[in-house]
Parts: sequence; C-alpha cells; structure tokens
Amino acid sequence: AMLMIEISRTQYREVGDGTTSMIFLAGELLSRAAPCLGRGIHPTEMVSACREALGDSLEFVRNHCGVAIDPSGKDEVLSVVGGCLGAKFVNRWSGLACGIALGAVTVVSVGGNGRREVDMGRYAEIKLIGDEYFTFITECVDPKACTILLRGSSKDILNEIERNLEDAMVVARNVMLENVEMPKGGDNRVFL
Repeated sequence: AMLMIEISRTQYREVGDGTTSMIFLAGELLSRAAPCLGRGIHPTEMVSACREALGDSLEFVRNHCGVAIDPSGKDEVLSVVGGCLGAKFVNRWSGLACGIALGAVTVVSVGGNGRREVDMGRYAEIKLIGDEYFTFITECVDPKACTILLRGSSKDILNEIERNLEDAMVVARNVMLENVEMPKGGDNRVFL
C-alpha cells in the first residue's frame, strides 16, 4: 500500500494529474509480474525490461503523438491547460482557472543559458497560524511572485478548487518547459 501511495505522489509531483491511472497501471504491472516470478524470472530482469519498454514508449509518444506548442501563444497554451480541467470541479469556470494558472506560472518562470526553469515552490514557505495557512515568499533576490487568494463556501470546496488549480499550473509549467502537448488520458494507450 505504501508503494502505491508513493507512486501516486510521484505521478502528481511530475505530471500533476493521472494519479488514479498510475494506481491501475501499477496494479496491472504487478499482476503481470506474478506469473514471471512463478517461472523463475528474477525481479531485476523484469524491472530492466520495463525500463526499456518505458524508454521505447516515451520515444514513440514524443516523436509520433506529441504536438509542438509555442509557449508564447497564449490561446494555444490555454487550450492545453483547459484540457486538464474538463472533468474537474472547476470546469464551469475553466477559462478563469486557466488564465489564473497560466498567469501564475508565467510570473514565476525564469530563463537563462538557453534554459527555462519554472519552480513554483522554491521561494514559498507555508506556515500554519491559528487555524489558517499563510504563504510567505522568502529569499528571493529578484522578486517575482504571484499570490492566488481562494475563497469559498466550505473547506471541501476550497480544497477541490486548490487541487484543480494546482493541476492546471502543473500542465502550464509542463507546456512551458517541454513545448509539446502530449495525448491526454487514455489516448497514449490508443497510439501505442
């Protein structure tokens, strides 16, 4: 169970979405590994084969399925970011959420040496004061910060909106860093 939680956290950190899909994929990989173990195939051989298959799959998806995106094309980027909110709670306000997410990521992105970096958490320090959390921006030499204030009728709604907005910001960050839109959801499996 702890492995599944760590897989889900890693997926969220790297991509910002798809945590449920990762749990199903991990479960399927484990169920497919059981017969191999029964035939005496060593786990390191299986892991090696899975890594090779992952490399081949990523190369194929990048070369044949990805669509180049110009990160300076605001409408194009907003369309990609909006794709991650289609089935989320904030879908009704998708345009607003996408604009906020893209604006926030644009503010915190820095470029240099032909490289772009988007680090949304480097200077953020979150502290609990009373029963509320406050974010402080610290140790920032060239201040570029963005504050997003969310208000809502309940903590549950606020938590859901915050999670949806974080998803949108991660997608915006990925588009700015990779300059490519990858197929969403199950589309990768269709291509493969």
